Formats: sequence, structure tokens, C-alpha cells
Amino acid sequence: MKYRYVAVGNEPFLTSYNGSFLNTTFPALRNIQNALNDAGVGDSIKATVPLNADVYSSPTDQAYPSSGRFRSDINDLMTQIVQFLSQNKAPFTVNIYPFLSLYGNDDFPFDYAFFDGAPQPVVDKGSGIQYTNVFDANFDALVSALKAAGYGDLPIIVGEVGWPTDGDRNANTGYAIRFYNGLLPRLVGNRGTPLRPGYIEVGELESQIDNFEAEIEGLTVKKGKTRPPRLTHLETSITRHKLHIKKLELILRLLDNDELSPEEVNDVKDFLDDYVERNQEDFDDFSDVDDLYNSLPLDKVESLEDLVTIGPPGLCEGCPCSQLKDFLGNICTSNTCHCCFSSS
Repeated sequence: MKYRYVAVGNEPFLTSYNGSFLNTTFPALRNIQNALNDAGVGDSIKATVPLNADVYSSPTDQAYPSSGRFRSDINDLMTQIVQFLSQNKAPFTVNIYPFLSLYGNDDFPFDYAFFDGAPQPVVDKGSGIQYTNVFDANFDALVSALKAAGYGDLPIIVGEVGWPTDGDRNANTGYAIRFYNGLLPRLVGNRGTPLRPGYIEVGELESQIDNFEAEIEGLTVKKGKTRPPRLTHLETSITRHKLHIKKLELILRLLDNDELSPEEVNDVKDFLDDYVERNQEDFDDFSDVDDLYNSLPLDKVESLEDLVTIGPPGLCEGCPCSQLKDFLGNICTSNTCHCCFSSS
């Protein structure tokens, strides 16, 4: 078993806690990540704080996702935490429960809590985007809050999402089935949100890299013996995967800066889905990594190294981007999640 994340607390900044953990959470996060770094596992295991969606919101006079900002009473603290996560290439973890939008709010549009399409989409007046469910709107409010804090491309994973079956008039098996019937196809279909569209299968690439590396550890080459062909095969596979992840990181940067549109990367997404599924079975069919991306204007940024200068601290030269995970269609591989999304 491989561990990817260490959760530091759970939703420590809930308003109902009256600030009880405001002074201890960030120091704890910092101490745990530093301990992981000192132990030599900080590159593969990241400390993160699972936060409730109430750490961000939109102002009442601009109640749409593009106006999402961190709560004013914790804005400075959240900015410090987000900066630290970025510096350590760790993801932002958020728990989103659409059920809570209905709980205690009789005026909330009921169908908007599910994924099968609200009769009247909510239009974001800031971006013009139409939202048909509150999950997408909530998630994109977080994306906007991160962007306003200067970390718009920080990876995001959803630590918890679900629907209860008891304890409230809307908590029942029928509504839970409706919710999961909408949620699960989104996972299978690698669908993201309007501000983080689902087009990259990074999570599965990372998982395959982990498996390759674990197999390599079990292959020993005795002195004077020929290297096993399998060892060369695995090393080549890892190199290819990391090249793809670097290219995808570049695409994410260009999307975030509106230099690319989601439609422009549809063909890339289809190829990546195929690559993830068949890269071992049909190994020789995928030898040219660069050829896949020739149709995209990636020359707008001359190289990934340039991104180190213009991008956030989370990008560094030579980094395999092993933690580039968020809601862009990737299923979180964390063993601690209930039903998780992850991407870039």
C-alpha cells in the first residue's frame, strides 16, 4: 500500500467552532509536512487540510462562482495555507455536500442539488457560464477564490462528497440514488467543471508510475548479468508518463490564462484516455509523446522551464508533477476518501 496524503484535522475552520483551531491548524500542517520532508518521503506524501466549503463564498450582491473569495475573517490565514501547499506541491482538499444546500433552506432550487439538470440553469453574470448543479458552482467558487489569492492552478481534490439516507426530510434512499446516479457517471466520464474542465487523466498516470516503480524495486540486476528487458520497458514507460504529465501541466497553465479553450484539448483528452488504457498492451504505438501535442499552440510558452519564472512556486524544473491532481476528471487514489475526485 502506498500513501499519498496525510490529513491534518478535518474542517477545522467551520464557523460553528468559533475560531477554536485558527491558531493551531497551519502550524500543525507545517510541522507534519516538514516531518515528512525530513523523513525523505515529502516528495510522494503530502500533508493537506480537508476543509469545508464554508471557507469560501461569493458576496451576496455577486452571488456566482466567478466572485468566489475566501471568507474575510480567515482570508490571510487561507492565503498562507494555500501558499504553503503550493510550495510543497500539495493539493487543496475540500469537502462538498450538495445536500447541505437544501438543508434548512426551503428557497433553494431542489433540482439544482443533483446532476441531472436543473430546469433553469443559473447564469454566472461575471463569466457568462451556465451552471446546472450546485456542485459545479461550489467547486468553481473555490477555483475563483484560489485564483484571487494568486494560486489559480493549485491542484484540488474533493475529500468527501455524498448524500445521507436518514436524519432529514431530504435524506432518504431515493434521493441518494438520484445523486449517485449523477455523480458516478461523471467520475467514469472524467468530467470536470466549467473552470476546471475534465480533460486530463493525470491521476491514473501517476498510479501507473507508482506501480512501475514498485515493480522496478523488485527487479535486481546481479553483477555481470544482463539487464532484464522488463526493466528497460518499465523505465521507458515511466519516462513517457512523466513527459505526458509535464505537457499536461503546460496545458493547464495555458487554460488558466485563457490561452487555450477546453474545446481545443478535446482530441488530446481522447488520445490520453486511449493511452492510459493501452500504453502497456500496445507499447510501440505510443513512442512519440510530442506528436500528440503538435496541434496545440504550446509555443506560447517556450518551455516548461519558463513557467518556473512566470508561474507559482508549485512548478519547478525537473519536477515529475507527481501531485498534479484535482477535479479534472481524475479519481483520487487516496485510501482515506469516501468518494473522491482529483485533477489538475
